[in-house]
Amino acid sequence: MVHLAAAGEVCPQTPVTTPQRKPAWELADIFRLHGEEYRQNHPLPRQHLKVMNLIEICRTAALGGHIERCDSCGYELQAYNSCRNRHCPKCQTLAKEFRNCYSRRLKGAYENGKLIFPGKTASLGTAKGFSQLLGQVENKNWIVYAKRPFAGPEQVLEYLGRYTHRVAISNHRIKSIEDVTFSYKDRADNGRTKLMTLEADEFIRRFLLHILPEGYMKIRHFGFLANTCKKRNLECIHEQLGVPFEDSELQKETVQEMMLKLTGEDISLCPRCGKGHLIGAPNHLAHSSLHLLARKRFDSS
Repeated sequence: MVHLAAAGEVCPQTPVTTPQRKPAWELADIFRLHGEEYRQNHPLPRQHLKVMNLIEICRTAALGGHIERCDSCGYELQAYNSCRNRHCPKCQTLAKEFRNCYSRRLKGAYENGKLIFPGKTASLGTAKGFSQLLGQVENKNWIVYAKRPFAGPEQVLEYLGRYTHRVAISNHRIKSIEDVTFSYKDRADNGRTKLMTLEADEFIRRFLLHILPEGYMKIRHFGFLANTCKKRNLECIHEQLGVPFEDSELQKETVQEMMLKLTGEDISLCPRCGKGHLIGAPNHLAHSSLHLLARKRFDSS
C-alpha cells in the first residue's frame, strides 16, 4: 500500500518567469467537502477531530483577523489569523520564504554577472540553461537548515525540532478534490514524480495516520536529558567539568526575525512603499469587516 509521501517531492515544472502560484486546491478544501461524511462514517479520537477542524477554519473569519499597517506610508494589509497547528500545510512558511529569497538572489547574481560556470557546468551559464536550473530550484519543496558553524548544541536542537515537525502533504501537491488526486515521488522508479488518485475516504484515513494521539510526542528526551532531572544532571555535569552552568532557554523568534537572521531578507517590509514595516494595528478586524472580507472571498494565505 502506498501512503502519502513525505515532504521533499519535486513538483511538476512550471514556467520560471512567474512565482509559484497559490495552489488550486488545499487540504482544507478536501476536509470541507468530504470531512463531514467521513466523521459520520468513522468514529474518530478527539485529537483527529481537533486537527481536522483547525485545518478547515485556518485563515478564515472563524479565527478572527488582524490588520498590519505600514509605519511609513500607512498602507494596511488585512488578514485572517492562522490556526498554527503543526499538521496544517498553510502554517508551514519558513521553507517557502527561504526558497523564494534564495531564488531571487540567485537570479540577481546571474543577471549581474557574478556567477561562473566552469567545465561541465558551462551549459548552465546560457539563458536557457540557467532558466532550467532556476526552475528546478523553485519547484522543489525545501527543507531549511541554516546556521553558523560550531554555534553550539542549542542551534542543533532547534534545527531538529523544526525538521521533525513537517506536514504530511503540501497543498501544492493536491491536484483535485472530488476523488483526491495528488503528486508523489515513486522511489522505486528512480524518484519520478507521478500522480495518484484515491477516494476521499481513503485519503483522509491516510492523512489522519500522521496525527499522534494526545499524550504522545515525536521527540522524547531520556537519560540525563529527561525532563524530570535534566537541570539537576546538567548542573552536576558542569560542576564535574569545571564549567559554569547557565540555565538559558532559547529565545523564541518570530518568522520575520528568523528570516532576517538566516537570509538578511526583511519580509515585514511594506509591499507598497518598500521602506516602512508592517506592524500590528491596535484593533483587530471588526466582526462586520470579517464578514465583508468573506463575501469578497478574501484569502489571506
